[in-house]
Amino acid sequence: MGEIPWFAAAGAPLDAAERADATRYLDGLGLTARISGAAGWAAARGIVARTDWAPAWWDGEAAA
Repeated sequence: MGEIPWFAAAGAPLDAAERADATRYLDGLGLTARISGAAGWAAARGIVARTDWAPAWWDGEAAA
């Protein structure tokens, strides 16, 4: 996995390699999810502030 310019890429569409990296990460946690990008900083803030996230994700990361 290479370096990802997170801040420079905010709002840019995810490319095939980024989607593949995210899928491998989720597979490693034993999870499946729809992968999508945030439209910008405000959208990203809204995503991370949501309270309806799946506890299985947190548990998977903690176990890893």
